[in-house]
Amino acid sequence: MPDIYSAPVAQLLTLGEPYARPFDYTAMGFTATHVPELIRKAQSHNQVDDLAEGDAEFAGIHAWRALGKLKAVEAIAPLLGMLHCVDDEQDDWVGEDLPHAFAEIGPACIAPVGAYLADAAHGLWARVAAASSLAEIGKRNPEGRADAVTALTDQLRGREKNDPILNGSLIAELLDLKAVESAPVIGAAFEAGAVDITVAGDWEDVQIALGLATERATPRPNYARIALGDIAPDGSAFNNDDLGGFVIGKTSAQKAKDKARKKQSKKSRQKNRKKK
Repeated sequence: MPDIYSAPVAQLLTLGEPYARPFDYTAMGFTATHVPELIRKAQSHNQVDDLAEGDAEFAGIHAWRALGKLKAVEAIAPLLGMLHCVDDEQDDWVGEDLPHAFAEIGPACIAPVGAYLADAAHGLWARVAAASSLAEIGKRNPEGRADAVTALTDQLRGREKNDPILNGSLIAELLDLKAVESAPVIGAAFEAGAVDITVAGDWEDVQIALGLATERATPRPNYARIALGDIAPDGSAFNNDDLGGFVIGKTSAQKAKDKARKKQSKKSRQKNRKKK
């Protein structure tokens, strides 16, 4: 039996695709009293027993966007609890749209999102989404930028414990925040060989993006071929060894992970290409 929602929340079942047109959630009559229902609707986004078709399937997305507009701090923990769906359900909406809801809620999200990012028990792509959330918070809330940069940089300090993809994503988000102050930690991660360079480029690219250099001293790596697994980061042919996260003779699980990595790497490279 489907859940029953009050009139304002029930409207979300009819709005349809979130990018079809602008939506003014504040004009729909939502107030703080609707936050519990909105949280329930947001959480139903990935619950099998509440899957809907047509316009209704996007209601959960509209719900977390409305929570963002309401700056509902009580929604932070429930929304963080949804990030696992990026890994478990390959849910792109959660990974790419939920960070904007955290940014709307504001700097109150930085500490809990930072704690989520720091917890290695969470999946790789959920943690990548947490990193993206911190960057979005910092970009939209200038008063929270320094704390967002600190959370991302502190996570990068543990570079050797992180997946190289996560390190690359942390660097991509720091570039988004124009975090020149993080350059020493970023440089140390590259020096340690702990970065997947297909995410945000190599150290030379990063220095140019941060304004610390004006041009490359060496030819730019062929990131597309590296991401596809054709060549190693140094341009050599692959062997059967594990080269910084690139593995030959991959299992189906590794191939699935690589498919997701390629998508994320492409997205990050596109973002950073605009800055160069």
